[in-house]
Amino acid sequence: MDKSIVNPLVPYAYENLMREALLLRERYPELIQLGSIGKSSEGRELTVLRLGEGERHVLLVGAHHGREYISSALLMRMCEEYAGRAGLRPLWRRVSLWFVPMLNPDGVEISIYGKSALTEENRDFVCILGDYATWKANARGVDLNRNYPCLFEEKRSTVLVPASEMYKGERPASECEVQALMAFTRQIPFCFAATFHAKGEEIFYGDSNTPETTDISFEIAKTLQSECGYALAPISQDPGIFAAGFENWFRQEYKRPCLLLELAPFDGYIPHNMKNFDRLVWQKMRETGKILAEWVDNK
Repeated sequence: MDKSIVNPLVPYAYENLMREALLLRERYPELIQLGSIGKSSEGRELTVLRLGEGERHVLLVGAHHGREYISSALLMRMCEEYAGRAGLRPLWRRVSLWFVPMLNPDGVEISIYGKSALTEENRDFVCILGDYATWKANARGVDLNRNYPCLFEEKRSTVLVPASEMYKGERPASECEVQALMAFTRQIPFCFAATFHAKGEEIFYGDSNTPETTDISFEIAKTLQSECGYALAPISQDPGIFAAGFENWFRQEYKRPCLLLELAPFDGYIPHNMKNFDRLVWQKMRETGKILAEWVDNK
């Protein structure tokens, strides 16, 4: 049996992702395609992996936030696991899983390596919680999941300047990472999308701005809940809280379901010790991508 390529037991930095993505493509050239949807503000590739060749498409996005690189490790581990299961080969002829494991590689680098990962002109940005390990924003001090053009003006925040978190930016879709993901969703007819975040063990499936997607999103969320046991969040009602996130924008733009999954137990804002990856995340979320692909395949 081949040795595993993806190592999710260490802080999952950009270099880990790039190295392991290349190795996955080399091991499974008939199943995995590797590309980029664009570049971050500091020029890092926004890597995308396509598993399968099917014409039904599912999008999975990790690490909108720098400190949430556990989601990147999860998506990379999923990709490897599913590629290696011979019994899933027929599914990948009908469905394609697209992984964008690390939308915010600059923020991940800041969270892992600290202030030294910030450029000279950006080192004066306020680190709100005082520890750079808690950094959420991109390198320009914008929280990417508050920057989408969905009720942007209604989004409330007490942070009005670039910082480690909470700042939504000067205008909607001001950030190149957000622009890249939006453009990518316009190229591929995704039936379904999900974003993966770090803490809370909760599934967000609907908001008051897009009631037309609620029933189908609830159906998918319930299917996942039966596997992982996560709580279902109530439908988000206040745009001051929920607006300008990717999932809200995707549902508004395409009238298709999109979930936000908070992964591990909440214990504060410092990232979890990755040595506990299996217990915290993998044991519950291992089948998530497969379940979503099967759901789409059966519709």
